[in-house]
Amino acid sequence: MTVATPLGGVGLLEANDPAPLLGAKVCLGCGQVKELSLFHRMARLPDGYRPRCKECRKESSRAYYEQNAEVLVEKSRKFRNEYPEVERERKRDYRARNLVRIRAKDRRYYLDHRDEILAYNKTPARRAAHRANAKYQKAKRKAAITATVQPITAEQWEELQRSYLLLCVYCLERCADLTMDHVVPLNRGGDHMAGNIVPACRSCNRSKSDTPLLAFFVHRPITA
Repeated sequence: MTVATPLGGVGLLEANDPAPLLGAKVCLGCGQVKELSLFHRMARLPDGYRPRCKECRKESSRAYYEQNAEVLVEKSRKFRNEYPEVERERKRDYRARNLVRIRAKDRRYYLDHRDEILAYNKTPARRAAHRANAKYQKAKRKAAITATVQPITAEQWEELQRSYLLLCVYCLERCADLTMDHVVPLNRGGDHMAGNIVPACRSCNRSKSDTPLLAFFVHRPITA
């Protein structure tokens, strides 16, 4: 009988020689005698290990997934939608346990696709997403103190811009690259929610900054 080791070594096991079975067992899947470290633990079984080795279980799981991929994907999607807080906690836990490996993988991917990533990040849609995310992250930091945060979806933001006819609310100039501006600035008690957000051109957004609305109009009145 063949004996497998974690390092890939292979030996023969005589049928009447019990010694090699110390610290090893026969896999019911492949029939090989393998070290116990190559089996998953299962406390309720007499020897404390599953009857099939890790490799056999992996192959079985892969085959099952290939045969039932659509059903499993839909089941997973449904669970994530019904229990988003559980999914978020699972992802946080996984990242915390694998942070070094994840960062190394992300770094390798970036180095292999650097030019593509830089080009993608310069596209108008991506730049708009970055700005929206920056606003949201700032609002989250403010929320840790007092502000209310209600994330604005891309669809909501597009609808808000259309409701203002794609005009900057302060200078009334048409702009293809409008930005989100908080009417009441976050650092003055404003909330990150649709009712406190208006579209503004970059120039007006920078000029207004955290200035109160009336004070901003005094220094830069709206022109028709």
